[in-house]
Amino acid sequence: MPAVREDTRRTYEDAINLLNSTQSGHKALEERRRHGQKLDGGALKQMEYWLRCLSYAPRDLNRMNIVHVAGTKGKGTTCAYTNSILQSFHNESSAPRKIGLYTSPHLVSVRERIRINSEPISEELFTQYFFEVWDALSAKQELGCGEKPTYFRFLTLMSFHVFMREYVNAAIYEVGVGGELDSTNVIDQPVAVAITTLGIDHVQTLATRNSSLPCALIFNQQSTRDAHALLKVVHESMYKTNKTRFRYVLFCTNVTFKTRQSKSDLANFNVNPADLKTLQAQKEMAETWRRLDPVARVLVVPTIEDSADFMQNIGCAGTEMNVLVTGSFYLVGGLLSLLENTVS
Repeated sequence: MPAVREDTRRTYEDAINLLNSTQSGHKALEERRRHGQKLDGGALKQMEYWLRCLSYAPRDLNRMNIVHVAGTKGKGTTCAYTNSILQSFHNESSAPRKIGLYTSPHLVSVRERIRINSEPISEELFTQYFFEVWDALSAKQELGCGEKPTYFRFLTLMSFHVFMREYVNAAIYEVGVGGELDSTNVIDQPVAVAITTLGIDHVQTLATRNSSLPCALIFNQQSTRDAHALLKVVHESMYKTNKTRFRYVLFCTNVTFKTRQSKSDLANFNVNPADLKTLQAQKEMAETWRRLDPVARVLVVPTIEDSADFMQNIGCAGTEMNVLVTGSFYLVGGLLSLLENTVS
């Protein structure tokens, strides 16, 4: 591997900012959707090339004894269960010695995606290995040997490097978008493959946990998924299946703070900034819910902090309430980040 450029000023925040620069961006994504562009057949060849830039071949990854998990729903849960089982063996017999876990997306910190023995790698390790990968790929790029990988691919490559350097001898990998050209398919010979279509009905859990309390919903979905169809499913599950009503329904963006800022780990450049200002998507979702339930109080607010403040005011007024936060990992992660700041 090319020598790492010595620069003591490079920090974890620097690493996150550079990582965020690998996001495709909303303009590129919109252009791709407009023209129906998909990954070309050379995607895995690119992953193999980038692996070689890090001085690895696909067969080298076999040393990690990888469990590869794919499917439509429940991939993360299956990975967590598998990790827990292996961790139990580790606690009893110290074997496997080090267990790697690679999942996505993250909630609060990108380090959650790369875990060793169930713990996210530290900021120091993340920074060290990030720049080792970044510098190795930059050296090739300067020689005119292609572009750097995009966000998920970069993190996948980085996870391989972390686990190899940390001598992980059992690893669990969750696919990204899945399909034949998923970047995790560069794994040559996994020791096991899991394909799952598990469903997780968290809405039902909310409805039955304490049915005597009123319920509120905080929701956002601002991607290629059909948010209106998802809202109808949530409504169906709550109102018809579980006989439970949302008293308050709030729609907000995934921007965490009222200052219109978020943690660097939660930056998402794949949403048009203009849409975040107009709140057009949130207004349309609110209209959908008003048609589904004319009785609920429906609000549109600009940030997650605005949503949290509204619910806190309800609580201060003496009304205890169950709150379902769903639709986006960025939304859930932003709320957790906000609550952590409040506690600290």
